[in-house]
Amino acid sequence: MPHTYRTWVEISKSALQNNVRELHRILTKKAEFFAVIKGNAYGHGMREIGSLLALMKEVDRLLVFTVEEGIALRKNGVKKPIVVLKNCAPYEIPAIQKYALEVAVSSLPSLRALAKKATKKVNVHICVDTGLGRDGFALSESEQVIGLVHGNKKINVVGLFTHFSGAESRSFDAYTVTQLSLLHEWRRRFADVGMHPQIHASATSGAFLGTDFHADAVRFGIGLYGLWPTEETQALNRSGVSLRPVL
Repeated sequence: MPHTYRTWVEISKSALQNNVRELHRILTKKAEFFAVIKGNAYGHGMREIGSLLALMKEVDRLLVFTVEEGIALRKNGVKKPIVVLKNCAPYEIPAIQKYALEVAVSSLPSLRALAKKATKKVNVHICVDTGLGRDGFALSESEQVIGLVHGNKKINVVGLFTHFSGAESRSFDAYTVTQLSLLHEWRRRFADVGMHPQIHASATSGAFLGTDFHADAVRFGIGLYGLWPTEETQALNRSGVSLRPVL
């Protein structure tokens, strides 16, 4: 006899597509749409959500947290660029190369290991700490970072990014502006040696602070699934973005 389940989860394809299109329309023309599907797509099913997003022209990159998540997407047929947000560990380098994953690097030991052990070019997003204090390079390390990547044929720095501490709350607006300014200082230092990676800082909440915060890309997470980060973020929705719960 077929097994009968008493509980189940229904995922709405049309709601997901609606949210992508609604969020995409507030972006500046130059800003890319990064879809965050870490944590099993926020519990919605990474393979199912990833497959749907991979077919949407509005989505430029899929963002996961671990290499294992990236591999699962590749094995499920996803061809779009995939970014692993967790700091690259030396033992993961072969898999990163095999499955053509882009990877975040947030420590000098990891960056040195990648420079030494990579056997072919790897696309890298440099994580910088502008005030969250969780991970990323300090500005005082910028000379060492640039020295390791400038002219290195194995490391292709495609992104330079940070995480905002309190973009969901208006009481942190001044601090968020300061964080964005620090990210631009990193960009200037890279530009001084002829390197011009994309910069990205905002998640769903940051996207509604204004177009300056869109930078070159926005990492949409919770909004992608039809939820607002906070009521304060929703209050900034002057473009009439209509989100629908996917689950």
